[in-house]
Amino acid sequence: MTITPSVNATFYDVSRSWSDGSGGTASLIGTVDVALGRNTIMNKGPSPFTSVSLTLIVNGGAPLHLNHADTSSIFGTGQFLIFATASSLIFDTANGNGQNPADLLFGDATNMVGVYGIGSDSRPHFQTGIVFGTARSVPDAGSTLAMLSISLLGLGLGFNRLSRGSTRLSG
Repeated sequence: MTITPSVNATFYDVSRSWSDGSGGTASLIGTVDVALGRNTIMNKGPSPFTSVSLTLIVNGGAPLHLNHADTSSIFGTGQFLIFATASSLIFDTANGNGQNPADLLFGDATNMVGVYGIGSDSRPHFQTGIVFGTARSVPDAGSTLAMLSISLLGLGLGFNRLSRGSTRLSG
């Protein structure tokens, strides 16, 4: 789905690297654009992202371009929350569990060969990079991301806005 960026939308730069604690590594860089305000995604609702341009590298493999935010893994009582301000972008979840996931997936809209996933399902407050059909998968090392950065909620993952509309992922 293509959404025309609004006047109130803000670009956030993403620069994130993590490991699974057993030698697996992943990195995510690029930009996302989302309208300012609070967004709650429920029951496979529309994505509030007006633009996604991310590159995911899992365990040194080929870079994957992610250009789409997929909400199909948010349903039941699961809710994915996005708080976008002029200075930060914060993700959180509510009521997500194994039966009612609140998982936002960033992938390629035409060829889903891999994803960056973040959310809560049977594993609370996770992030992961996955390349489908391979052994390349890097979940975060901890069971929760709640303490990755100051002034962040729930998942503890936020994008801090820098000058001229760009931001850097904290954590």
